[in-house]
Amino acid sequence: MGGGLTGLWIAWKLTSGPGPVRRVTLLEASSRFSGRIKTKYDSSGEPLYEEGAWRLPTNHERMLQLCKDLGLPLMEVRSEGRQSMQAWAGADGPWVTAQTPQVPMLCSSRTLSTWDRLASERGVEFADDSAARTGYAGIDIMAAGSDAYGVEAMATQQPREEAEVNRSYVVPKRGLSAICEELVTRLKARPDRVRLLLNARVQDVRLQEPGARTQVEATLRADHNAFRTQTFDGDAVVLAAPPECVASFPSSFQLLRPILESLEGVPLFKAYAPVGREFAALTCLGPAFHLKSDTLLQQIISGTYADANMVQLAYCAGRRAEALERLRLCRNAEHTICEEILRLLSPRCDKGAVRQLLASTGMDFFFWKNAVHIWRPTFELDVSKKSREACVLPCGPAYPHVFLCGEAYSTVQGWGEGALQTAEWVLSALQAMGSDVGARTPVPSMISLRGLQLQLVNTVPPGMLAAGSRIIDASRWKKVHPGGERAITNHEGEDIELLFAAMQHPAYAYGFLFALQIGWLTPGVRPK
Repeated sequence: MGGGLTGLWIAWKLTSGPGPVRRVTLLEASSRFSGRIKTKYDSSGEPLYEEGAWRLPTNHERMLQLCKDLGLPLMEVRSEGRQSMQAWAGADGPWVTAQTPQVPMLCSSRTLSTWDRLASERGVEFADDSAARTGYAGIDIMAAGSDAYGVEAMATQQPREEAEVNRSYVVPKRGLSAICEELVTRLKARPDRVRLLLNARVQDVRLQEPGARTQVEATLRADHNAFRTQTFDGDAVVLAAPPECVASFPSSFQLLRPILESLEGVPLFKAYAPVGREFAALTCLGPAFHLKSDTLLQQIISGTYADANMVQLAYCAGRRAEALERLRLCRNAEHTICEEILRLLSPRCDKGAVRQLLASTGMDFFFWKNAVHIWRPTFELDVSKKSREACVLPCGPAYPHVFLCGEAYSTVQGWGEGALQTAEWVLSALQAMGSDVGARTPVPSMISLRGLQLQLVNTVPPGMLAAGSRIIDASRWKKVHPGGERAITNHEGEDIELLFAAMQHPAYAYGFLFALQIGWLTPGVRPK
């Protein structure tokens, strides 16, 4: 399920050469493949700009290798190179570093978000400033250990302008969509092993009794406003879809809920205008620039593709992205963006000419409600460990042939690199099944083969809890539990799944079950 980068890559790898997989069916809910990767092209097929993902860091080896394998030549992203104008536009001048004394941390950093840690060590102003300077203010609420957007780097590397300029980025010359287009082309060349279905929205994933094939129910669009339901079954089901999609499956939601509630989507907003060269000349920024500011716009970036004459007038995350989207709905986004830009410009610039330029052209807006995802800060959440568990054994040993993957579940959230990281884990688990994908590997061996450090028990160990088939170690959590320690100790050794729901815990509390999970009950065993 899912025809974005992750699903296409797994389907391609599973059907490349001899292997245990006999046939792959790929279901994509929308009318196109590639997910949140979407290049806008002109009438001659040349790339104009990227509506979603827009660059590849040169240290993301999986993505660079994929481009090489697909024969896609790369080019440097001009706005991020050493010759570009990169600066912080603010009242305190460019790249001013706050001199705040560091306070030693007294508690586990795994429980904190990046912002929590910086605020407690260096102060709230420093934490806010560090987040804003990444260009993605608000994304710093992610759990420690998953800082894919460089908030920590902006806070610790000196001087800050060097930390930013030393990063380099590339993009396929044909646009990022070319990656997915090439994968689709190669899959279509294998009709005997691959079936690709667009407009096929998965409605439910039914986890059958252990040993039975998993059923997937999907609604397929048959005509303009006509739909039909079809059930697919398979020896393995790969859910290459974000948490908000997987959460809509009634039959599997409760089992997956501890994972899904550990994650949160973050919105992004972009605004483009076809006046790149004129804007650069009037603002004296030069042909390549990347400005960041503590404004609604957050980022102003020169066009990625030199011949396209585009400029990205706004690129922001979180509440700022949602605010600009609501302004767009009120037909006031253009005016707001123009006024914000004028406030940031140097007094030497002809602001009247800039205002006239922006008023004379149309803007293209793109809002992604769940553009990227973050791990919610949760009590002692070990992201490096839990991300793999979420992907290769999300439903436990009773249902070992169901998998999750995508950037949301990775340690490199928000990037294609994270998507491929999880895809590699799932691919390895599928290949470890042996010559018969439908075979049932003994559970202890299966857990070991998937690189997991999870216990498999026949009874709930002393001092621990069960939540369904998950074994929960609440020994440290009970000491800080809001309801007191007895609320935990009174139920040690029991299955608290129904009690947990009856207590009407907020949705995010289910993420604690995943963070504190240390094992699974043996399939078929039921605690008291």
